[in-house]
Amino acid sequence: MDIQTLLLGILAIAIGAAVCFAGYKFFLFLLPLFGFVAGFWIGSAAITELFGSGFLSEVTGWVVGVVCGVILAIGSYFFWYIAIVALAGAVGAWLGGAVMSAIGFDGGLLNFLVELAIGVVFVVVAIALRFPKWAVLGLTALGGAGTAVSGLLLILGTIPIAAIQDGPFAAAWSAGPVWALITLVVAVAGFFAQDRSTKDFEIDMTRYRDSSMVAS
Repeated sequence: MDIQTLLLGILAIAIGAAVCFAGYKFFLFLLPLFGFVAGFWIGSAAITELFGSGFLSEVTGWVVGVVCGVILAIGSYFFWYIAIVALAGAVGAWLGGAVMSAIGFDGGLLNFLVELAIGVVFVVVAIALRFPKWAVLGLTALGGAGTAVSGLLLILGTIPIAAIQDGPFAAAWSAGPVWALITLVVAVAGFFAQDRSTKDFEIDMTRYRDSSMVAS
């Protein structure tokens, strides 16, 4: 295993687990981190589709991924609305990638367009619903679980870096249905853990600044 794969795996596990089990309560600190993950994936995947190179096989993909990740992380910190939009879009795109992978489409422009379309749908629905607590808990649990499990798979050598081109859910599916089930179980556990730990805590979703976090 090369150092890049190891570091990427460790980072994915750390950020994913934190977002999955504490993403709502520690929103201001953890959502920008997830914003970085989402931005990194978006930038790297875009470079892959534009230039036809392997996912993260060229330095350009890493550089663009890091730049996009940093930009989205900074935006998410100062405007939590951006963080939620990024979270909804990423989870939707990743679920789209998993569906495409399950029916036999791995990578390619069609996958990218389907992921983009489903990501946009998730964003629109999230905005229309005005981000109810259960939706934020579900998105953080799903996004965090997928990120953490894909990181573990990278460290175990079960999947190559290229497997995460269509998102962590597709990566888990490519490792086998058991890993897809494990991802779902982790997400459910994260949802209920967050729900239990935030019984007396609520984020005011009617405002669009990070100062909107209040305790109920």
